[in-house]
Formats: sequence, C-alpha cells, structure tokens
Amino acid sequence: MTVTKNKIVKNISKNIQISESEALMIADAFFGLIKSKISKNTVKLSSFGSFYEKKTPKRLGRNPKTKQEHIIVSMKKPVLKVSELAKKILN
Repeated sequence: MTVTKNKIVKNISKNIQISESEALMIADAFFGLIKSKISKNTVKLSSFGSFYEKKTPKRLGRNPKTKQEHIIVSMKKPVLKVSELAKKILN
C-alpha cells in the first residue's frame, strides 16, 4: 500500500476531527520543517527514526541499452535510518 500525502491529510483530519485544509497545513508545516532542517542537522523523530543528508560520490554510469558511459555527478540525498523500536514493530 502506498501512503500519499493526500491519505496522510485525510487520516489526520479524521483522527483529530479538523478540516482537511487545516490538516494539509499541519502536514505541509511538518514536511517543510524536515526539509529545512535536514541539510543542517539530523532530524530525529523518537520511536520512528532519523533523517539525515548523505552525499553520494561522483561515479561512472552506463546506459544499459547503448552501453554509452557518462559521469554521474555527486549529489546530496535525504536518508531515513529507522529506529530499533520501529524495526521491532515490523518484525
């Protein structure tokens, strides 16, 4: 099952009995906070996990169809490291 932002908003509005527009503002503020803080710090959510930024190195890539090689530039990616408690819940 895919959890979309729209499903999250509907679930928030249903669970705490607020309008969907208010729930959307809450979700946008939450995701915006994570996006703005992840480049400076690790964002830790207790009992869930930690978001942090990882820099991938520059590397050689290859098109599987044409076998043509090209350089893939280094970039920053967000990473989620799941907490031990969340892992226990899954297993």
